[in-house]
Amino acid sequence: MTRFGLPVGPIGFADEVRIDILHEAFVGMGINYPALSNVVEPGRLGLKKPAKGFFLRKGGVDPEGVPLIAERELCERTEGDIQAGILIALARMGEELLDRQVVDDLGIELGLIGGIRFPADERPAMK
Repeated sequence: MTRFGLPVGPIGFADEVRIDILHEAFVGMGINYPALSNVVEPGRLGLKKPAKGFFLRKGGVDPEGVPLIAERELCERTEGDIQAGILIALARMGEELLDRQVVDDLGIELGLIGGIRFPADERPAMK
């Protein structure tokens, strides 16, 4: 996603905003994501608090966190498939928020640009 124009990928974003907050949001939406549960249960909440998450503050994957991530069957995806999947998920979430009248379309746009720093202009084409 960084090659698409975002400052960090989804896992780095989770580490920045606190993994437990993302986990709670997923649970509230009825989404079971074992990797988040496994990481949150022992208190690994992200880089800011208590400075334990998926990555190390100095960079790189935290080797202590790797065993906590649920193993899944590997599937082949292209970079474009991954980008499209994430963008489709963002669009669906925006649609749900609009349908539930949580925010208006300007709120969605401001949340994407200000919240996840989605590129406002001149996004690179998906690969």
